[in-house]
Amino acid sequence: MKKIRFYVLLSAVLLMSACGTGEKENVVNREGQQSASVIETPKEVETVDAQEIEEEARTDQVENSAFRNIEVSGKNGDYVVQGEANTSAGIFYYTVEDGHDYIVEEMKVELSNAKGVWETFTINLSIPEENLPQKGALTLELYEKIDDQSTNNELFIKLDEFNN
Repeated sequence: MKKIRFYVLLSAVLLMSACGTGEKENVVNREGQQSASVIETPKEVETVDAQEIEEEARTDQVENSAFRNIEVSGKNGDYVVQGEANTSAGIFYYTVEDGHDYIVEEMKVELSNAKGVWETFTINLSIPEENLPQKGALTLELYEKIDDQSTNNELFIKLDEFNN
């Protein structure tokens, strides 16, 4: 009789110590075998509209300390990118890539205003149809270069998405 009480008490203590943790706990049953017990706590599930996710992704980073007010118009290879730049050397660069290859190699843009002043810019892009990806996105990268020629203040902007 004392053995049964001991096992019941031991089982109760082990079960109570595992309650509310949400983790696996090893429990010894009456036969001395270990079994796993899982206590799960309910979790809230939030539904999100796919269109909301895409809109958030497109506006995720629309500016940084060197570029702001970026607007893109156009499709199928012809794009106009307008915005404002304030670069340390009065120069910035851009490339266009499809995630694997550069579609437009590095191009330099010289600003006319002194550094420390926001200046508007316009980039006109015309990419031949044969250079457009069948699937994937075209991305414009705006950036500055610092003294050692490494990039700084990179800003990635999706121009278009293709699913042919």
